[in-house]
Amino acid sequence: MTRAGTAARADGSGSGLGGMAGDVAIRGRRVCLDLLPRAGPRLSREAGLQRRRAAVMNGDGHYCGGATRPRGMEGMMRVSKDDKICGVPAPTARRLMRAYHDDHTVEVACEVLDLDREAAQVPLVALEAAGYLRRVENGIASSGSRWVTTIQGNALAQASFGKPISRATADRHLAQVLERTRAYNADPSRLLTISEIAVFGSYLDPAIDRLGDLDLAVIVVRRDTDGNRYVDKVLAYAQENGRSFGVFIEHLFWPLRELRMILKNRSAAISITGEDIRKLTDRYEIVYVVGDDPAAIPPPPDAMVER
Repeated sequence: MTRAGTAARADGSGSGLGGMAGDVAIRGRRVCLDLLPRAGPRLSREAGLQRRRAAVMNGDGHYCGGATRPRGMEGMMRVSKDDKICGVPAPTARRLMRAYHDDHTVEVACEVLDLDREAAQVPLVALEAAGYLRRVENGIASSGSRWVTTIQGNALAQASFGKPISRATADRHLAQVLERTRAYNADPSRLLTISEIAVFGSYLDPAIDRLGDLDLAVIVVRRDTDGNRYVDKVLAYAQENGRSFGVFIEHLFWPLRELRMILKNRSAAISITGEDIRKLTDRYEIVYVVGDDPAAIPPPPDAMVER
């Protein structure tokens, strides 16, 4: 049975960073906001891209898109290293999806694919048509088109080339994830809160015993609503945990990256996305809500979603 969970603010207001463009000074350093996670509502046309569509085949006969998966199973991703997705070898396609977790221009694809702009744009357009990417209109003509992964693209980004798992194994993984979630949310030293967890994909079909992985949509919010103060806490948190990064921006991503590492616990069978599952499928089940956890440290009512 599907139930409604708690809503968390995702517009980025009150964060100290939302709605800004270009560079910003953070603790005396210049940080390009194009590298920061974008918060805000998804484009309405994205819902259409995520619905079921006929199979899209490219010129050399390899599948291009999630068209073979039933509705509500968009996150299940079972691929082989020898597969091609929209003409791109599966391992490279996975690397491309990871690079576009935040919206970027075609230049990122140029680096990943080692192609010029014109050639690199071809697979981006194909992946967009197949539902792995969506185009972001930022209103700045000089910057060109930008793409960001959809929930299907995030599933590909976390795809495992390993063997399927049994339902019993998936049940065990889910129970352990919920146990780790409760422990994380009760820890006062953390900077984030797991607001909600939904399970989706093949796990919801009781007739399927062999699953590609355990697909989870996890909503995470900040415990501090002041953007500048949150950045100060992140930098101190990374230092206290003995973390060192070659690039300053990686400091800001560390709390969310650490949280996902904790939930996955090194398991390749657990796939986590930060997308709002409600906008992309109506087949999901809420398995955790922070408001129902008496031991959890409650986040502020206007907490900002961290993706």
